[in-house]
Amino acid sequence: MRFLGDIPFGRATLDYLRRQGHDVIGVCDRLPPNASDEEIVRLAITENRIILCFDLDFS
Repeated sequence: MRFLGDIPFGRATLDYLRRQGHDVIGVCDRLPPNASDEEIVRLAITENRIILCFDLDFS
């Protein structure tokens, strides 16, 4: 699966998912740390990725 880990996701979690065979990037790999929710969603749509986040108001 293709995932986009939101900013709160740690490197260890993203690395674990990679070791499980998933295509995973972190938001900060492609966007600035102050990227808006809209920018994050746009990136996920553009790259056909599922967003992983802890933010309850993100949806």
